Amino acid sequence: MSLPEKMANKFQRREQVIKLLEELGECSAAIARYLNGSTAYNMIDEIIDVEFLFAQMRCYFDGFEAAKERNDAEIKNRFFK
Repeated sequence: MSLPEKMANKFQRREQVIKLLEELGECSAAIARYLNGSTAYNMIDEIIDVEFLFAQMRCYFDGFEAAKERNDAEIKNRFFK
């Protein structure tokens, strides 16, 4: 079992969705600080946190893989015909 799967089993979906919203806010702030001259270290850490929570969301909600395949196909058709 992957770490995101273990976390999804340990915590309820609602609290992790709330955590995702918090982390998205922190990530946005870190990106803004980076664009204003700060180092990338904090921004990278926040992106990793968000990425991990996105992996958990795949455990809570069905349809991610099918949606990703559709999205990838659309991007490929739009930009790499």
